[in-house]
Amino acid sequence: MPHQFSLSYAQELDKKDSLQSFRNKFYIPQIHGKKAIYFLGNSLGLQPTSTQDYVLKIMESWANFGVEGFFLGKEPWLEYHKTITPIIATIVGAKMMSSLP
Repeated sequence: MPHQFSLSYAQELDKKDSLQSFRNKFYIPQIHGKKAIYFLGNSLGLQPTSTQDYVLKIMESWANFGVEGFFLGKEPWLEYHKTITPIIATIVGAKMMSSLP
């Protein structure tokens, strides 16, 4: 199918998009009753639907343990760097040093 500038062509491409299911993983703002088109480079972007659950887990740890949340609970805060560092390193293309704690 050659490129066309039409709504029907765009809708046909949308049907074939292998990443289409990712749309359901984000909240899409409603402005004047319509889903917003969101193109903004200097923002956090659309909120993932899983974010509120993650934040609520942290808030519950804080409520239940206070500052001891660094050491207690299912996911102690002091250990976050062990999970986050390899993920961030991959995203930014950094090498991991094996001597990191």
